[in-house]
Amino acid sequence: MSQWTEWNGGPMPVDCDEVFYRLRHSPDRVLGPTRPDLLRWDHGRTPTSASDPALRRSDIVAYRVVPARPLEVRE
Repeated sequence: MSQWTEWNGGPMPVDCDEVFYRLRHSPDRVLGPTRPDLLRWDHGRTPTSASDPALRRSDIVAYRVVPARPLEVRE
């Protein structure tokens, strides 16, 4: 499993199938695995998130890539 990477916001930083992640309001709680394209990575850098302070609580502060699983070979 990869190490935790701290995150300060911006465009989605990964191109993978799944990540574990931690949020600002509960940094000790590990969430996931989840597809990264379903998460909000921006930290208030879009008009929608910048206008809603409650979304800041859900900022991703760290993530960890889930290693790809090998495909099953069927015979």
